[in-house]
Amino acid sequence: MTPTQEGVMAHKWGVCVFVRRNLGLFLLALFCGAPFSWGQITSQGTIAIKVLDQSGAVVPGANLKLEDLSSNNVRTAVTDSTGVYSFVSLSIGTYKLTVSKTGLQGQVFESVSVQATRTTDVTASLIVGAQAAVVEVVEQTPVVERTSNAITGEIDLGQVEELPVIGRDISQLSRLVPGAVSNGGQTTWNGMPLAATGNNIDGVIATTSRMKFGGASQPLVEARIEDMQEMTVQTDQLNSNTGFGQSNFQVNFVTRRGSNTFHGRLFEDHRNSALNANSWVNDASNAEKPKFHLNDFGGSLGGAAIKNKLFFFGTFAMSKQPGSYSTSGSTAYNPTGGTNFPTQAAQAGNFTWIDNTGTTHTINLFTDVAAPAGLPTTPNGVTAGLFTNINGSLSGGTITATDLPYINNISFLVQSPITYIFPTARVDYNIKDNLRMYVSWNMTKWKQPGAGAPPFPGAAFKNYGASNQFEYFTAALGFDWTIKPTIVNQFRGGYLFNLAKYNYDASNGYLKLPEIDWPGSVGVSGQVFNNLPIQTYYPLVNAADNISWQLKKHLLNFGFSYYREQDHYNNAPAGFPFDAIGLVTDDPATTAIENYFASHFPTTASATDRSNAEDLYSVLTGRISGVSPGGAGFPYDVKAGKYSNVVSGYNLNELQSAWGMFFEDAWRVKSDLTVNLGLRWDFTGDDHDLTGAYHSADPIGIWGPSGVNNIFKPGVLTSDPAGLNPTYVGRVHVYKPWNVSPQPSIGLAWNPTYSDGFMGKMFKGGKTVVRAGFALRRFTEPYQFFWNSASNSGYAFYQAFNLSPVKPGAPLPATGGYYAGNYQLGDGQPAPYTLSPATYQNVIPESNETFFGYWTGVNGINPNIRQPYVESWNLGIQREIGHNNVIEVRYQGNRSVHQWVKLNPNEVNIFENGFLTEFKLAQQNLTACLANAGCAANPSFQNQGLP
Repeated sequence: MTPTQEGVMAHKWGVCVFVRRNLGLFLLALFCGAPFSWGQITSQGTIAIKVLDQSGAVVPGANLKLEDLSSNNVRTAVTDSTGVYSFVSLSIGTYKLTVSKTGLQGQVFESVSVQATRTTDVTASLIVGAQAAVVEVVEQTPVVERTSNAITGEIDLGQVEELPVIGRDISQLSRLVPGAVSNGGQTTWNGMPLAATGNNIDGVIATTSRMKFGGASQPLVEARIEDMQEMTVQTDQLNSNTGFGQSNFQVNFVTRRGSNTFHGRLFEDHRNSALNANSWVNDASNAEKPKFHLNDFGGSLGGAAIKNKLFFFGTFAMSKQPGSYSTSGSTAYNPTGGTNFPTQAAQAGNFTWIDNTGTTHTINLFTDVAAPAGLPTTPNGVTAGLFTNINGSLSGGTITATDLPYINNISFLVQSPITYIFPTARVDYNIKDNLRMYVSWNMTKWKQPGAGAPPFPGAAFKNYGASNQFEYFTAALGFDWTIKPTIVNQFRGGYLFNLAKYNYDASNGYLKLPEIDWPGSVGVSGQVFNNLPIQTYYPLVNAADNISWQLKKHLLNFGFSYYREQDHYNNAPAGFPFDAIGLVTDDPATTAIENYFASHFPTTASATDRSNAEDLYSVLTGRISGVSPGGAGFPYDVKAGKYSNVVSGYNLNELQSAWGMFFEDAWRVKSDLTVNLGLRWDFTGDDHDLTGAYHSADPIGIWGPSGVNNIFKPGVLTSDPAGLNPTYVGRVHVYKPWNVSPQPSIGLAWNPTYSDGFMGKMFKGGKTVVRAGFALRRFTEPYQFFWNSASNSGYAFYQAFNLSPVKPGAPLPATGGYYAGNYQLGDGQPAPYTLSPATYQNVIPESNETFFGYWTGVNGINPNIRQPYVESWNLGIQREIGHNNVIEVRYQGNRSVHQWVKLNPNEVNIFENGFLTEFKLAQQNLTACLANAGCAANPSFQNQGLP
C-alpha cells in the first residue's frame, strides 16, 4: 500500500443568504456558511467588542460587563488601547452586554447570542451625554463576523423543533450545508475525502476512526433534538485547536444546559401505517400497505439545584418499534428464501425424480439399492434426531414445494422488535466567579431480539437464533478558568464508549457439537451455527487544553490536544468441526448407486439425478465426506505464543494515539482589518497491533526476486537474499509514526468602513466583509485499511485442520485420514487432524503459497507511507442586508494529497519479453492464412509457409 502523490482537487462557488426569522426561507438560513472565531473549544463561542465614539474613533478604557442570562454569571473587562476586547470561552446561549465610559452615554445590548465555534461581533457607539443615560439594543446575533475566516454554518434548532420532520436525530442536517454532495448514501463536502470528516459532542470525539471510510460526520451517539442545544458545521479551514489532527471538517454538537429557570418537556412521536395512505404502486397492484408502528417518547427537565451556582439538565427518551420479518427472503440458509428439508417420504428413503419426458420415478434407497449391496438400510441415529426436530417445527411456518419432488421449503416469521433508549445528563457548576466546570453524558443504546434467524421455527431451534445489542455514550468534562480578564484557560476531556454485540445470546452448542452440513440439494440439517457471537469494543479518550491571551492588538491562543483509540475486535468462535455430509468417489455407496441407476434407469436418470440420490443417501446414513474447521481453524493464542486446540476466537487489539500543539493569533492590524495566523503540529503514532501477530510483507517481500521497483526487466533479478526468499513477518509496527506535520493557516478579514465618496456608498456602515484564507490540515485514514494490509487479511491468525477420506484398502496417512464410507455421524474421531501450518511461525516464507495462493495475495504497507492532508483556500464577500440577513458570494477550493491507495505492482509486459513482436507475427500468419482458400477453411495463427 502506498500513498497517492496528487490526490483530489475540488472547487466551489456559492451564494448564501442568511435569514434568521423568515420560515419561508428557512433552509437557506440554516445551511449557508459563516465564519468562525479563532481559538475557542468546539462547544463554546466568543463575543468580540469594538467601542467607538460619535466621531468613529476608538474608545480605550471602556468598561464592559457581560452577564449570562441563564446562570447570572458575570464577567467584566476593559477595552484595550485600540478600543477592542473579546470575551472568549463562553458557553452557548444568550448574554446581556453593558458598555460604559465616564463622560459618555452607555449602551446596553439586552440579547447577544453566542454560538458554538463562532464569533459574535458587537460594535458599541457611545455618544457624549450623561452616563446615566443608556441606549438599549434588543438583539445581536452573529450574522456577519468581521474578524475570522473559516466556513461555519449554524443549524437553528429552534426552527427545526417546530417542523414536522421524521425522526429526532439532527445529525443528518449537516448534509444540507453548501458544498454537500450526496451519492449512493454517502455525503462529501467541497470534494473532500470522506476520511477527512469528523464530529464531536461537547468537545469529545464522538466517532471512532475504525470504519470512517464511510465518513465520520455523524456521531455514534444519536444527536437528538431534545438533547442538543446547538449544532454547527465547519466545512473548511478549521481553527487550529479543532479536529485533533484527524479531520478537516467538523460537526459540533453542544448538550443543553440548565438555567435559573426550571424548564421541561414531554413528547410523543407516534407513527402508524394505519394513518398513512397507500402508495400509488401498491394500489395499482392491489398490494397492502407495509405495516409499520413506532412510538418515540420521552421527557426532559432542567433548572438550578443552587441558584446562580449549580445547574442540571436531563432527558430520558425511548423508541419502540415492534416488528417481525419473514424468512421467505434470502437468508444464510437459502439464498432464495426459507429453509429446505427432506419430505417425510424422503426421510424414509424414498427418492423421487422427474425425467426429461415428464415421467415421475420413485425408488427406495434403503430397500432397492442399499440392501442388495450390503449397505446400511436405516437412518443414522444422529440424523434421525435431526429429522425429529425438523418435523416438530413444521407447524410454525408455511410449507411449500420445491423443484425437487422429495424436498420441501419452510418460511416463517421471526419476531424482531427494536427498542432504543436515549438518556442524557449535564451538570454545570460555577465554582467561583472566575472558575466554572461542567460534566455531560449522552447515551444511545438499542437492542434487537431475533436479529439473526434460526434455521427452523420452534423450541428446538430457538437458541440457534440470536439478538444484537449496541451501546454508545460520550462522557465530557470541562473547566473554564479566567485567570485574569485577558487570560482564560479552557480544558476539555472526554471518553467515547463504543460496544457492539452481535448474536450475543446465540447458542454455544458449537463448544460440544459439530456443525452438520448437508449437501445443498437436500437442505439444512438444523445443527448449523450461522449466528456466532462477535463483539467490537473501540474505546476512545481525548483531552485538550487551550489558553487565550489578549495582548494589545493580538488575541493569542495556544495549547495541546491528545487522543487515544484502542480497537478490540473479538472474532467469532472458531475451531469446532464442520462435518460435511456426502459421498465421495471411493465410497462403496457411490459405486452401488451408480451401478443401480446404470442398470435400471440408463436413460431416464441424468447425472444430476444420480448425484441427488447420492446426496440424499449420505444424509440418511450420516456419511461424512470430510471434516474442516468452523471458522478458519484453531486460533492463535497470544499468551501461549502458539495455536490453541480449543474452540475460541482470535481477538484483535490495535492501538493508535496522537498528541499535538497549536498556536493562533488573531491580529487586529487595523480596526477594520484582522489577520488570522495559525500553526498546528501533531505527533501521530502509527496504528499498530499489540499482539504482534499481524503478518505482512515489506516492499522487498512484495517485489520478491525481481527486486523493489524492478518492473519490465525480465531475467534481471535482485541479489538481496531477503528478496530471493521473500517472507511474511509478524510484527507490531509496520509503518513509521508521523512526527513532522506542520499545518499552517492564514486568513484575512477586511471590514471596510468608508463614509464618503464611491467607497462610502459601497461600504457604508461596516456592513461588508471581504475574507480570504488558506490552510493545510492533516487527517487520518480508516484504521480498517491498516488491518487489511498489515495483517494480510488475517493470514496467520488460524491453524487449519481437516480429515479426508482415502480409498478403502490404501495405506492410511499418519494424520487426517480414514477410509471412505467408514465414518458416520455419532462415530468417534477416526484419526488425529492434519494441521496446517503444523506450528505457529513468526516468519513465513512466501514460497509456501507457490501452489496454493492465499486468497488476498501478498499484502503489505510502505514503511514510509505518508499522512494525507487537505490544502484548502477560499475567497468571499459578505454583505449584510437589514438586521438579520446577509448574502455571501464565496469561492472555495481544496486539494487532498497522499491519500492511501492499495496498488498492485504486477503489470502486463509486452515489450521487453518480445511478446508484442510475436503477436504481430501471429497476426501476419492469420492474414496470410485467410488469403489462402485451403487454409481459410481451418484458420490458424501458425506459420504455414504461406506468402
